[in-house]
Amino acid sequence: MFTEFQLQNFKPWKDTKKQRLAPLTVFFGSNSAGKSSLSQFLLLLKQTVDSPDRQRVLHMGDRNSVTDLGTSHDMIYGHDESRTLEFLLSWGLEKPLNIHDPVSDKNYQGNAIEFSSGINSHEGRLGVETMKYSLHKDDEQILSAAMTIDENRKKYRLVTENY
Repeated sequence: MFTEFQLQNFKPWKDTKKQRLAPLTVFFGSNSAGKSSLSQFLLLLKQTVDSPDRQRVLHMGDRNSVTDLGTSHDMIYGHDESRTLEFLLSWGLEKPLNIHDPVSDKNYQGNAIEFSSGINSHEGRLGVETMKYSLHKDDEQILSAAMTIDENRKKYRLVTENY
């Protein structure tokens, strides 16, 4: 189950800040405040995972989708396609995850994982700018692995912390 999430530059949300999620989470607000956009984002992720097209960064929707968000222009905050859509999801693990570093011979153990990503539009196509997984023990980051694209948008670079 997701325990936290954060959205930046998605529909009416410039930044939701980190939001804690519980087994029952309810969002309150006035009409057109962006409450449904939060669930649309989660549906966007689900239909992207369910899409057979592995070349598609985000499946914005079609006539067979639960949600259709239109184009990246429609989805991005302020319709400013120079902005990067960023999101973060955290979830707890049923049992601790153990990772062994064969180079240093260190063992790492965590009870939660955090995933974050940045997606932007470049030359009319969506692309992944960053992607990061972090292993956490309680609220402390134990190690992480991130992928970032270079300034020419040609090659990705892998960066790790504590591994």
